[in-house]
Amino acid sequence: MPAKPTVSKLKKKLDTIFSKYVRLSHADKSGYVKCYTCGVKKYWEKDGMQAGHFMSRKHTSTRFDEKNVMPQCYSCNCHFYGRQFEFGKNLDKQFGEGTSDALLQKSRQTQKNTVADLQDLIQLYTNKLEELQKK
Repeated sequence: MPAKPTVSKLKKKLDTIFSKYVRLSHADKSGYVKCYTCGVKKYWEKDGMQAGHFMSRKHTSTRFDEKNVMPQCYSCNCHFYGRQFEFGKNLDKQFGEGTSDALLQKSRQTQKNTVADLQDLIQLYTNKLEELQKK
């Protein structure tokens, strides 16, 4: 009998699927994606492109929020700690003034993900990723 999935294992699996979805959903027809904060273009799957978070992944309520996560190059995401200021300005430009403030407020809300919640999100983003890969 297989072991029951744990929240931490499911969160790790979802992180992987969600990261692929974020990067691929912002890629052009050739598979290139632009870093949200510096503008460098690299291939979505290699070249060090990552799914960068405006509000840190430690905040469960915004961890898998599509507005909170954008493609970022390794340099911006890791060396420059996500370039949060530029990230926030770009969010407000793209989605409307106050988006970054709203994400900040949302990140402060407590949210506990259950095994069922995570399994639902894994299914949702697996389906979305499969749809993108068909194109």
